[in-house]
Amino acid sequence: MPHPERRQRDGRIDAIEAGRPESLWVADQIGAPVVKVFNGIFWKHLPERGRPSGAEGRIALPIAGAAGPGKDLVFRLVDTLADQILVAV
Repeated sequence: MPHPERRQRDGRIDAIEAGRPESLWVADQIGAPVVKVFNGIFWKHLPERGRPSGAEGRIALPIAGAAGPGKDLVFRLVDTLADQILVAV
């Protein structure tokens, strides 16, 4: 089921209503793969709870998307923001 806020913002998108994942629909629209990571954390937790690499109590963020240069870039970005990375399968 589509997220209610997305539907309020974007209106009805038949493919998503029929079950296509939003990230795949977006990838179709922009002609590029989508890698998702920051939808797994409240934005305020990044600056308030982020810890350097190797520190105890780091936040773990799932990264979802196809393997490749885009996902590699997201890995580096997240590590720069001082959060631990877990790959979503």
